[in-house]
Amino acid sequence: MKTEVPKTYKHGFTLSELELRRLAQTCQEHMLKQCTAENIHATITATLLDGSIIEAPVVDDILTLENAGSRQVKKLLLQYNDGKEPADYQIVLTFQNADKEPDSWTSIKLKVVGQTRDWAFLAAADIDERLKKIKQMSSSFIINSRWFQIVPMVISVIVIILILPTMSRTSSVADALEKAYQSGAIKDPIEAIIFTERERSKSSGTVFMVPMIVALIVPWLASWILGKILNVIAPSYNFYWGDYVGYYNKRRSAQNIFWTVIVLGIVVSIISTYIIRFLP
Repeated sequence: MKTEVPKTYKHGFTLSELELRRLAQTCQEHMLKQCTAENIHATITATLLDGSIIEAPVVDDILTLENAGSRQVKKLLLQYNDGKEPADYQIVLTFQNADKEPDSWTSIKLKVVGQTRDWAFLAAADIDERLKKIKQMSSSFIINSRWFQIVPMVISVIVIILILPTMSRTSSVADALEKAYQSGAIKDPIEAIIFTERERSKSSGTVFMVPMIVALIVPWLASWILGKILNVIAPSYNFYWGDYVGYYNKRRSAQNIFWTVIVLGIVVSIISTYIIRFLP
């Protein structure tokens, strides 16, 4: 009975030379359980940024690619079958940059086809275990997901709640009233009431409107900027061999500096400001 096991993954990946060899070996070993070595047809296809397509029967030929600049690998396809048409036994594994697939955000696709149900599920399970070794968080997927859009909204609400108690108009109006009284401009209680109401209406627009607008816009702007920065310093889909190794390692260093120095420094300064403000 023909069985097909399709799987898709949305997480990021760092596919190193070692892990690629292990994945290819796992696919080969499972194919050998149903076919002889001579009957196995293997094709490794790499698509580069400049549009070039490189096909090879073994991963060694793909690993010798420069993998940098316009010759950087952007998609990798591993295909193993028994040479029949249609194939009775087949393993297809695809790695791609999910940033280019915003509708599905699929980064890895796996399809295992076999005439034996146990063989198909076992092969898929073993490959799945290998894929867990290269799994990493995809910052671009998280930031562009629908539920993450709630985060700036929540931050805006929290900021507004924290700001409102510190924006009391009473002190500013009282100070203005005191100055007017000391200068002799106000002597009658009725005049004082009228003066107070005018001051309140005058300050209401500027005291509340500007901070409210800032509290609503800044979190969304910060979220957009964060997404752009992380796409540069924290690439989520990596074919980690060749010249790309040096490129990725530099991005990792920049990422560590960003989180530890910039982000942590901002968070600490904000917390310190509020602690000092509420100290007696």
